[in-house]
Amino acid sequence: MNPIFARGLVTAVVAPAALPGGVVAADPVADFYAGKHVTIAVVAAGGAYGANGQMLAEHMGRHIPGKPGMSIQVKSGAGGRTLMNWLYNVAPQDGTALGFIHKDVAAFSQLESKGAKYKADGFQWIGSVAPMITVMFVRKDAGATGIEGLKTTEVTMGASGKSHPTALFPRLLNQAMGARLKVVTGYRGSSDIFLAVERGEVSGTTFTWDTVRAQKPDWIEKGEIVPLVQLALEKDRSLPDTPLLADILPGAEDKAMARFLTSGSKVGRAFAAPPGVPAERVAALRKAFDAVVKDEAYLAHAKRARMPVDPLSGEELQALVTSVATAPKSVVARAKDAMGMK
Repeated sequence: MNPIFARGLVTAVVAPAALPGGVVAADPVADFYAGKHVTIAVVAAGGAYGANGQMLAEHMGRHIPGKPGMSIQVKSGAGGRTLMNWLYNVAPQDGTALGFIHKDVAAFSQLESKGAKYKADGFQWIGSVAPMITVMFVRKDAGATGIEGLKTTEVTMGASGKSHPTALFPRLLNQAMGARLKVVTGYRGSSDIFLAVERGEVSGTTFTWDTVRAQKPDWIEKGEIVPLVQLALEKDRSLPDTPLLADILPGAEDKAMARFLTSGSKVGRAFAAPPGVPAERVAALRKAFDAVVKDEAYLAHAKRARMPVDPLSGEELQALVTSVATAPKSVVARAKDAMGMK
């Protein structure tokens, strides 16, 4: 049986070969990257993905053999699929092009494959800077401030589009546990949705908790909102009493579905290389990532930018994405049904 969220791969560190007389052989990876420039594609220059891409571009190059220059490149459109299609099919396959990939790619590309010209487990994953934990929350005056209350009181939830997670997860709770969540779509991004919550146009929404912390810290500090459920594999440290989706759904099948759908929380702010990059360069990029997330200058930069650093190695990430991308068909079918997707 597929252990949907397998972890714990171990890699070996191989010392450079020595020539007779103790002379160390040339490093072909360093030879390749010397004088080169590496781009990291992001969906936007601003926001969490853009900020993380910029920080890596500033600090990671000195940890790659040959010390190439690095910069970000914006590839926006189609909810991230423009970037992923480009990285998989068009970008140089030599290790000079990387990209931040949408956290839900492994699960959601199985739910809706239209326009996807890639395989999530075909990317060569380099690492994840930090998890991204999504939380469904409501105003404290919503009328239902607990999971059981959602079954008896109608609550309006702000969402972007019908196929966006802000709409899909409320529909899932309606179908799977009889909640009465009314989804109002048409808002553009977190700023518009948060303004609608603030004005009382809607009573709540579903968004990454880091985004809420960054944009509306007063909501949390003053208790203006109530977190209902964490759409994640593991809890945010600041929300020990807020249940995970898998905790509140009944039955083994629905719990497996919940883990499948929330696997993106662990993928988090992750970036990858195209499928054709040579293995030795992938290994070097992963080693450079492991080094940069311990780099004092990088960590100081992240602290100033208020960006969390809780990394997952490329090897662990590859195993996680592969396990999700090969989830049992029954789990995928149940998720489609629960979210109202054909």
